Amino acid sequence: MSGTSGSSSLTNASMLSIDERSFCVEFDLRMASRGIFLGDDPLKFAFPILLVQLGLVTFLSATFRLLLKPFRQPTFVADILGGIALGPSFLGHNEEFYRRIFPKESLIVLDVCGLLGILFFTFLVGMRTDVTVIKKAGGLSLVIGITSFCLPMLITRSLAVFLRSDVHMDRNFEFSLYALSYFQSMINFHGIYSILTELNLLNSELGRLALSSSMISTLCGWFFAMVVRTVNDARQGGLSKSLEYLFNAHSLTGKTLKEHYVCTLSLMVFAGILYCEVMGIEIIMGAIFLGMAVPGGPPLGSGLMDKLELFVSAVLLPTFIVNIGLKVDVYGITLSNFGKVELFILCAFLGKVVGAMVPSIYRKFPVVDAFLIGLLMSCQGFIDISFFSQAMSHK
Repeated sequence: MSGTSGSSSLTNASMLSIDERSFCVEFDLRMASRGIFLGDDPLKFAFPILLVQLGLVTFLSATFRLLLKPFRQPTFVADILGGIALGPSFLGHNEEFYRRIFPKESLIVLDVCGLLGILFFTFLVGMRTDVTVIKKAGGLSLVIGITSFCLPMLITRSLAVFLRSDVHMDRNFEFSLYALSYFQSMINFHGIYSILTELNLLNSELGRLALSSSMISTLCGWFFAMVVRTVNDARQGGLSKSLEYLFNAHSLTGKTLKEHYVCTLSLMVFAGILYCEVMGIEIIMGAIFLGMAVPGGPPLGSGLMDKLELFVSAVLLPTFIVNIGLKVDVYGITLSNFGKVELFILCAFLGKVVGAMVPSIYRKFPVVDAFLIGLLMSCQGFIDISFFSQAMSHK
């Protein structure tokens, strides 16, 4: 690596693997442009091209937020639509636009920034979450949390067995059916927390019940994933791996948050990610557990929010949205696979709704309130999309 006038370049040919695409490219994307007056094309340098990508997705997301405002859609929907519009499904379908705005050399930079974005976003959401809700959860939350995961899992798993045995399909799609069953049945409380916050329902009775139930359902999903991982490791003759975080919470009440706390916790996030990478654990789990372990109140929690949230939401998270948009190509969808995937989504959705409604109605909840709890338990967010993205990278 050599650096001249504030720029750096890699001249060795590298084999880059982005999703299922592998290509050999001479990585010669320098960092900063000297300007058009010295003959440089800014779109051939890493930093300017990243700014263009972020600017475009921010503009498109803001446009979709404006268009969807009368329908009171959460910002997550507008952000994802903005990323998809920038990708090969819409603007990126133009080959010249895609070549200029998303050169192959820039994809590795986008991947890294996007991963940091979803990890820090998960860390901040986990920090806001009150984990004592699980301790306070009553019997109804426990039952809803378990049934809302187990019922859709049972339905979609049965559907996967039926399709694999009786329906002819693409082998790659057939191989993915069991994973699709799990991901569609999984409930991540981070997404539900974000939805409840946007709808100002977090402190309502329905909101508290949905959040506590979703936490229990998330734990069920994690436990199931750990069991499957352990069984697979045993079949392959390896050792099962586990991740355990032990933190000592020091009280900072009455003190001002100092800069070294921010630096220390940021380094702990990176250390957790590195540990997960070394141990073969999904890296997002490190950010989730660390965020839940950090006290969310002042001065530590609120101070960290003030210092990190703007940078994460305005810079890092949009790179994740761009990255997701590049992986969505509506022109590559076949009608046959589309129908099967939608059937999985519908079955998982109905399973979650019924799994939440039946215990609620049994406990004398109004039918409308029980249905609303089922809808809330069916919400998905950035974390779910991140899991799908990582599943794609693992084929």
